[in-house]
Amino acid sequence: MVARADPAGRYAWLPSPRAGDITVVLDSLAVSDLAERKPIHFDELESWEERNAAEHDIPELLAAVGAHPAVAAVQRGGFPLYEFAEYRLRPELARLLRGFTLARAGAGVGVGAGVGARAGVGGGAGAGAGELVCDPALPQALQIGVRAGLGLDWREVPYALAPALPGSPARRAVARQLMRVTATASRPRRGRVRVAAVAAGKLALALASLSDAEMEASGLGLMPFPGLDHGNGLLLSLRRRRPLLGSYGPARPAPRATDIALPVRLGVEPEAALDEALTRLVGLVMNGAAPELEQAVAALGGLSRARSLRSIVLPSAAYGASRLVIEWAHERGLRVGSMQHGIYVFRDYDGGDRRADVLFGWGEGTIEQTRAWVQPRPRVLPVGVPGTPSAAPQGAAPSVVGASLRRVLVATSSTLETPIAPLAFCETFVQILAPGLRRLVAAGVEVRLRPHPSEEPARYRRQLDALGLGLDAFGIGLEVSADGPFQAAMEQADLLISSGSSVAFEAAAQGLPVLLWWGGTPEWVRKEHLMEPWNGSPPGTFEHGAEFETLVVALLGHYAQGLTVAQDLSRRLARYAEPFNRDAFAAGLRELAE
Repeated sequence: MVARADPAGRYAWLPSPRAGDITVVLDSLAVSDLAERKPIHFDELESWEERNAAEHDIPELLAAVGAHPAVAAVQRGGFPLYEFAEYRLRPELARLLRGFTLARAGAGVGVGAGVGARAGVGGGAGAGAGELVCDPALPQALQIGVRAGLGLDWREVPYALAPALPGSPARRAVARQLMRVTATASRPRRGRVRVAAVAAGKLALALASLSDAEMEASGLGLMPFPGLDHGNGLLLSLRRRRPLLGSYGPARPAPRATDIALPVRLGVEPEAALDEALTRLVGLVMNGAAPELEQAVAALGGLSRARSLRSIVLPSAAYGASRLVIEWAHERGLRVGSMQHGIYVFRDYDGGDRRADVLFGWGEGTIEQTRAWVQPRPRVLPVGVPGTPSAAPQGAAPSVVGASLRRVLVATSSTLETPIAPLAFCETFVQILAPGLRRLVAAGVEVRLRPHPSEEPARYRRQLDALGLGLDAFGIGLEVSADGPFQAAMEQADLLISSGSSVAFEAAAQGLPVLLWWGGTPEWVRKEHLMEPWNGSPPGTFEHGAEFETLVVALLGHYAQGLTVAQDLSRRLARYAEPFNRDAFAAGLRELAE
């Protein structure tokens, strides 16, 4: 099993081919590297009907797991551990199910049985597999699923839950000591804190934009919290002389509690092998999250000393630590505000933001999206996207200099771990664009590809070289660059081409024309699971390379007319991500302070 293509095309971990081997790749770039093995691409092993059914399975399984008495009974500090861990279990469960499906379908291909559903065509498609050789980069939950599907011992897979926050634990420990000193110095001013805010993500940008007078009018204090805060609250407290609450957690983690003991099977899946593996994964995730919950519970003591507190504002209500804070706040009659942290996608999954009382939304379109949520749901206060220029006209097209397209920005992004998103999402996006990009480069248009900060630019350079689109010795081709702020790159472009990402919406908020790829998911599947605007196919969006190439031909042949399509799509998207309105945000904080 090959998770990712090697940048140099070398796979030292992979043994020499043997008769009867089946090679499955999750990354389309690896297909050409391993052509002699005739690899099977995972995205081709499931039909869209099967993926659609799996998407329905995820929330049903999560609900069944959470309702199981053995799971529901596990608490730390009076808070359900499963509730704290569920947000991180969801993608892990999707990986487990994908791995199990891959094993059954892949083995079925090997014996001529065709592609099987999760229960397995013929039931024993994987019975002949004697060994599984995995790419070290293959996610552990996916490995567990594959081994379970092949009838191999999945207990051999070492598992460690990724930390809730990226970065160095040692640096966070140092930051906690600085927070302790700063919070101690803040004690005389805590009595006037009416709104405590966790300065992270988009919320950090919104808070930093406020004037000193606006912060004082809302009684703003900064609230560090384990699992939510990267240290921005400490910096903002020092720079703006705002009180820092003592909610940074203990100096040292508490001794690890006894591991959680679950039954061998929870009985949420009819097939024994899958049910046992799923039960084991639930236990591993809960065990990994338990110390974090204990640290977060200890941090709540620092909030209890803020007697004047009226409200808490979070960067998102989705995370486990957010859910803990919300329950604590509501038990004490405090209101909770949350900043929208991305464009909402799924109709039946709000990511947790429904738990807040007030949602600082990115646009008027957010109000329409939240109407699909079940009650109770938050009141939406549209404030725009923090970090975007407030003076940008909503959905307006930028002035066009010259009579032709000059500069194009291509923005890539990874996607959610969900059954209806292709695993090779990023590589497929570039492949879809390739015919149209060739036309743009041949026409002398400057095209720059901007990877997401979490992605490796070298991977895109290699793919573009393979497609004949990389920069040559004369500087002709696509430049891949992640240097400088995205805002600066966007301001230099005449057009943005993006995959289904919030970047496209934020660009639209500033009037940049946009063309958008919906991620390869058929419209009938999107209509079943997704909300507006993700479930439609308006002009300017595309699924296949021929559709994109048609849009490019129009831009090169009749620029003004072709650009109108992208401008119209930009105006449509801008309703969901408007320019930031600092006055509206400040007014919302003052309301929460009352």
